[in-house]
Amino acid sequence: MNRGAKRQILFRTGSALEVLGGVTAAVFDKTGTITIGRPRVARVIPLGTHNEGEILRLASGVEQLSGHLLARTVVEEAGQGGVTVPPATNVIEAPGRGIEGRVDSRTVVVGAGSFIAETDDHRHARCQFTRCAESTADATARTQ
Repeated sequence: MNRGAKRQILFRTGSALEVLGGVTAAVFDKTGTITIGRPRVARVIPLGTHNEGEILRLASGVEQLSGHLLARTVVEEAGQGGVTVPPATNVIEAPGRGIEGRVDSRTVVVGAGSFIAETDDHRHARCQFTRCAESTADATARTQ
């Protein structure tokens, strides 16, 4: 799994590699990730009162401290969009699930929908990052 990660290949579990050993054929969906070689943020969809730029700014604040490929994608999107990435504090990463920290005295959580739901008390702005034009990733962000 470490060798795959160095080549930006992500595996959800080690058992996925074991199953892969018995595969005799593969079919790929051309969403851009395979053909381009890396994910990208196609759009940010705010699901609350914050606008796209603010959600991206807050999310990139905590994401900049993660080594995860998708986190780097969010931070790169912020930089390309001219968004200033703010510093974050009290950052805690849950590998494979998400990341949480404080930006501008706000709690910011970015990750899988199930990770967000664990800490969601319905008072937070939410957004959804669409990482490829043809498919919606299950990553969301919330801020307090």
